[in-house]
Amino acid sequence: MKPETSTHNPLVRLLAVNLAGGIVAAMVAVAGLIALDSFGLRRLMLVDRHPVVVGALLLFAFVVTLGSLAMGSAIMMLSRPGDDSSA
Repeated sequence: MKPETSTHNPLVRLLAVNLAGGIVAAMVAVAGLIALDSFGLRRLMLVDRHPVVVGALLLFAFVVTLGSLAMGSAIMMLSRPGDDSSA
C-alpha cells in the first residue's frame, strides 16, 4: 500500500489552492497601493534607504493576512458528510 502524498490529500490541496489565491490577492493589493500612491506610500518607500525591504515587508504582511483569510474561509465553507443544512 502506497503512502498518501500531500498532493493527493484533498484538505492539503484545498488549503494550497486557497493560499495561492490569497498570495495573488496580496500581490495585487500591494501593487495597487504602490501604483496609486495611496496615502503617499510610494513616496515614503522611495525616500527610504532600502525600499525593496520595505516593499517585501509590506507584501509579507499582506500575504499572511490575505492567505490566512482565504484558507480560513475555505475551511469554514466545508460541510460535514451528511450535513444537509444550508444556512
